[in-house]
Amino acid sequence: MRNVLKTGGRWLRTGWVLPLALLALPNCLLDSGPYQGGGETILPFDPGESPTDAVMCAIPKMLMEGESDCANPQEAMEGMPMEEAALALLAGQSNPIALDWSQSAIDECGGPKKVEYFGTFPDGLPVCLNCELQIPTIYADRAAVCIAKCEDLLHNHELPFPTHEDVITFCAKNAKVATNFANDTCYLGECENGLLKMNFVDPRRTPEPVKWVDHIGTDDNMGTNSLTRNVPGTGTETIDFNAGAASAQTIARGDAWVEFEALDSTDKAHVLGVRPSFDANGQKCFDVINCPDTDPSLNNIGFAIALNTDGMVYVFEVIDGALTGQGPFPAFAAGERYRVNVKDNHDGTATITYSREESGVFNQFAESLTHPEYPLRVDTSFREHGAIIENATIVRIQK
Repeated sequence: MRNVLKTGGRWLRTGWVLPLALLALPNCLLDSGPYQGGGETILPFDPGESPTDAVMCAIPKMLMEGESDCANPQEAMEGMPMEEAALALLAGQSNPIALDWSQSAIDECGGPKKVEYFGTFPDGLPVCLNCELQIPTIYADRAAVCIAKCEDLLHNHELPFPTHEDVITFCAKNAKVATNFANDTCYLGECENGLLKMNFVDPRRTPEPVKWVDHIGTDDNMGTNSLTRNVPGTGTETIDFNAGAASAQTIARGDAWVEFEALDSTDKAHVLGVRPSFDANGQKCFDVINCPDTDPSLNNIGFAIALNTDGMVYVFEVIDGALTGQGPFPAFAAGERYRVNVKDNHDGTATITYSREESGVFNQFAESLTHPEYPLRVDTSFREHGAIIENATIVRIQK
């Protein structure tokens, strides 16, 4: 991956980072020459000829000697919680400091831990290169690009540094592609002069279409994010909600939402929600291939919005195995968007809230009575023939 040559040189103790002024320089200015350390010469990051593509990297800074990774009160107030990463991307919000509010962090620090990044969180640091030439010839994949760039940022032959071994270990452990940047893609042609173009539009700011799998009496119209019951109905009772499908995506952690659109129809119920994802042995299931959804009933959706045949809005939840309801809430109108929101509780569970779009703003109208465990999966259930979930989208931390 890297060309390493034996030579002389010296390195200093661990715990140093580059001055902020240097880190603000464009990528091309940081590629200044070989680095001396540990008896080796390490060649700098190689973007290749015509580096007009971009990989978005999450590269944390090393702590300075004597510095704590516990956030001080101001950092705890101003930093961004890690679980907000996906929603922050969508909203175009970023912060140089990410906060870990896990219980282990609180036990250790009395508050959150902090991670300060090169670039910002959750966007990441744009690294410009020629993807076609450099991957996989020089760098195995996008994650390897980020690790190499991390080493490049921490290896500066004009300043005191951690040891070569410390830098390699730190970057291998901590550098990775940024939030929701796929390890099999590049942003082609989006760099100019070592920087992202001014008119760059980040595709991560667009919600994912829900991908439907495990169909039982439903059709996704050749892979769209809309879903229709395509088998005849069997009756008008709760038990007749006996068709459905579930998402190929799971919500593994963090804040998220799934959204769908109300139709101009009150003779067919629209029901969509989320539920915990477990396999047949009761183990958490992150890969839906290992836990196919074989139950299309309402009782299988733990937390759902129902736009009912009486024109009103309801919330259905399964508590201790029993189907319970909240509502009715005010009548729905065609074209309104509804969301099932997921809020991370920092303990492996989530709080679910339900909201509807009114004048371009989503307003909460109900909250879950219990807190499900992650991972969560989108689920649906249909009773009437021709019932539709229209244009379902999801925002989540994808890895």
